[in-house]
Amino acid sequence: MNKLFEDLVGAFGVSGHEEEVRSVIVEQLNSLEVENKVDNMGNVIAKIGRSNGEEEKRIMISSHMDTMGFIVMYIEDNGFLRIGKVGEFDEAAFVNNMVEFENGNSGRICGTKDSPKIDDMYIDLGVESREEALELVREGDVCIITSNVIEEEKNIIAPALDNRVGCYMSLKSIEKLIENKESLEKLDKEIYFVFSTQNTLGGRGARAAAYEINPMYALVVDGENAGDTLGGSGKFSLG
Repeated sequence: MNKLFEDLVGAFGVSGHEEEVRSVIVEQLNSLEVENKVDNMGNVIAKIGRSNGEEEKRIMISSHMDTMGFIVMYIEDNGFLRIGKVGEFDEAAFVNNMVEFENGNSGRICGTKDSPKIDDMYIDLGVESREEALELVREGDVCIITSNVIEEEKNIIAPALDNRVGCYMSLKSIEKLIENKESLEKLDKEIYFVFSTQNTLGGRGARAAAYEINPMYALVVDGENAGDTLGGSGKFSLG
C-alpha cells in the first residue's frame, strides 16, 4: 500500500485536532516544493498557477482532513468515561468498538441499553477508579474509532477513509500537475487546494478558506456511502 495513503489514514484527526494529518500533508507539499500555508483555522492551503489577479480564473479544490469522534465529558468515580459526540453520526453503530486517544491510550465503547443514545454510552479504559482513569485521560480529551488497515484485492478497509482518501487524491493531483512543467508554465489560472478543518462541525474550515480565496469555482472532494450492500439503498453513481 502507498506510504502516503497509509500515513494519512493512520493519522489522528478528530475535528479541531487535525495536527497529525496536517503535518503529513505539509511534509508532502514541501517535498514537492509547492507553495503552501496554514491559515488561522488550521487549514492547509496550497497554491498552483497564476491568474494576474483575475477573480474569474481562481479555482478552489477542497478536501477535509478531520473525522468524527468522541469527547470525554465526565469521568465517573468507577473510572468509566461519559462521552459526547464530535460531529453528527449514529453513535449506536459504534458500541463495542475500540477507540484511541491522541496520547495513544485506548478503551472500548459500551452501551447501557440496546440501540443506545450518547447519554447511554461510556468508554471503559479497564481501570477501577476515577484516579486511575485520570492517569490516562482527562475531561475534554477526544478519541477516534480505531481499526486495522486492510487491503483486499481492489478494496481497502481503513479508519478515516472519509476523507483522507480525498486528501490523498488532492495531493496526487498536485503531484501530477507539477510533473508537467511545460503545461504548468502555461497555466493561466490560480488553483487553490484546500485541506480543511472541522468539516464535521459545520464545515468551518472550508467556509473560512472560501471567504479568503473568493474563488469563481469550487470543487469538493469527499467520500459518500456507496449503498451497494445488503440492505443498502442501491449502487451509488455520479450524474
